[in-house]
Amino acid sequence: MEPIIELKGVSKEFKTLKKKKGKLGFIKDLFSTDYLIKKAVNQIDLSIYKGEIVGFIGPNGAGKSTTIKMLTGVLVPTEGTILVNGFTPHKQRVKYVKEIGVVMGQRSQLWWDLSVLDSFKVMKEMYELSDADYFVNMSIFEEELKISELFYKSVRHLSLGQKMLCEIVAVLLYNPKLIFLDEPTIGLDISVKIKIRNIIKRMNRENDVTVILTTHDISDIEALCHRIVIIDQGVIIFNDSMHKMKQLVGTERKTIEITTKDVIGDDLLTNIRQGFIKENVLFNLVTNKKMEIIYDRNEVDIDMLLMKIMRNTKVIDIDTSDVRIENIIKQVYEGKLL
Repeated sequence: MEPIIELKGVSKEFKTLKKKKGKLGFIKDLFSTDYLIKKAVNQIDLSIYKGEIVGFIGPNGAGKSTTIKMLTGVLVPTEGTILVNGFTPHKQRVKYVKEIGVVMGQRSQLWWDLSVLDSFKVMKEMYELSDADYFVNMSIFEEELKISELFYKSVRHLSLGQKMLCEIVAVLLYNPKLIFLDEPTIGLDISVKIKIRNIIKRMNRENDVTVILTTHDISDIEALCHRIVIIDQGVIIFNDSMHKMKQLVGTERKTIEITTKDVIGDDLLTNIRQGFIKENVLFNLVTNKKMEIIYDRNEVDIDMLLMKIMRNTKVIDIDTSDVRIENIIKQVYEGKLL
């Protein structure tokens, strides 16, 4: 099967002027050719297939926004090739944008002075959607989102949650083959988040829509994504299923929470850490009286660890659980699992 998205050896460099110091520095800058080169994306290869929902994540400044802008045709790669659904995004942008949808958490594509329904009708005409497809999709949106109650409100008077629901509808309305979602649930309450996730999953299931999701909300990733791609410092450091990510720590690594009677100070943590290899056991302070311990059960004698803790402080409660996805991703970022 041919991928719907294929990147080969893609890099993106940005030039910034190396500014001169001193009183006349700004004048010298006018004629300077002294630039600093920053490689925001560095020789990445990536294939994404039709119908996948892929979480594309990374810390701030990792290169994910730059990559998404190249995939949508906003930026031109410095080197390498990008092919999306048969198009080179930056070269065939007019035709290409009819095939994709983009939702940015902080930007609107709706018309603020129009009602919600009028905005949808404009989108229908812009993308030459048939009456039959329009009514089928609108019935799905009504079933999942109860969107009709917002039809006659002007876009400018919508709440943040209502606006994001309408943004999602506007993008899914014209049956794009690929959608890019950038922080689609940022700042929303859980009920709206669930509605957005449900409609994305349904349109993916019924229309085989491919979804690229960038977010810092781990619950969105767990609820939606088939595959995780993590980028850091312009390089892809993880590209596999959510199941595989969890397997990295899976049955070998466990989490235990210890609640103590006394405040957990630096001296206590230092004493507990002694004798254990850092990679085999990680200590995170949850509150001043609760610590989280992530450990490799093949390498750490948990009974010995607990006895050591209890010798140093009074333990009120012990709670064991699987490792949280937030910690897995944090460890991938820090290079502890790869």
